[in-house]
Order: sequence, then C-alpha cells, then structure tokens
Amino acid sequence: MREEYDVIVVGAGPAGSIAARTASDGCEVLLIEKRQEIGAPVRCAEAIAKEKFSAFLPLQKRWIANEIQRARIFAPDGTVVDLPEKIIRDNIGVILERKLFD
Repeated sequence: MREEYDVIVVGAGPAGSIAARTASDGCEVLLIEKRQEIGAPVRCAEAIAKEKFSAFLPLQKRWIANEIQRARIFAPDGTVVDLPEKIIRDNIGVILERKLFD
C-alpha cells in the first residue's frame, strides 16, 4: 500500500465510489470503507435519475432492480407528496440493486 495519495475518499457507497472513480482520472486515489464488504449490508434502495447518473458513469442493466413508474414522498412531519406523472416520465429513474452496483 502506498503512503501518499492525491485524494482519499472515505465511504464506498454510490457517492463515494463515483467520487473516487472520477478523481482517479489523473490522481492517485485511496477509497476507504469501514465495512469488510462493499455493499453489505444494503442500507437503502438508491433511487436515481438515469440521465443524471449517466453523466458520471454508464448505467449497466444488471445494476437496475426496478424502473420507477410513480413516486410518493413521505416527509417526517407526515406530509405526503405525489410526484406528477410528467416528472416521472420526463426524468425516468431506477432503483439500483445496491449489492451489484457497489
């Protein structure tokens, strides 16, 4: 293991993994994860917008657990918001299969 790195990323979840991958273009990167196995235990389903995700990394079909057809958000204060179908249609999203993605 090296003693010096240009970038150290702590946490190998989706954001940390993408940050480490992006930084690795031109930098020496160390990615640190506190768990023995990346992606286990799964902490959340990771709903993402395909278009936004694809700006950083090509989305592989094997990472997709499900396509998002509609969305309902439950706020901590009990407020419920249904996203309009147009938003879902125009910004199609997916649920990542975190174990495979990570």
